Amino acid sequence: MKHVRINKLLRYGDDLSVEVIGDLLGQTVNPNDKLVLQKDVLDYLTMPVEELIEMKDYIHRILNDRLSAAKEEYMLLDDRINNPDLYTLSE
Repeated sequence: MKHVRINKLLRYGDDLSVEVIGDLLGQTVNPNDKLVLQKDVLDYLTMPVEELIEMKDYIHRILNDRLSAAKEEYMLLDDRINNPDLYTLSE
């Protein structure tokens, strides 16, 4: 069985917290708790299409937010590299 610690999940998004994970799981959780990943936990073949679409949309929304933040950070770094004189006074 594979597992992931809750605190690792918290590193990758500002919209995720211990409270949100606890609400999703229906119990109180600790950042050091492990979530066990089993193959037979979810059977995607028997899930309703609406649930699958909702899961997909949620994951895409999170990934798009992270991609936008990464692009923004890249553009800021690119500007600093290409226009170093603009940033010398503000630092």
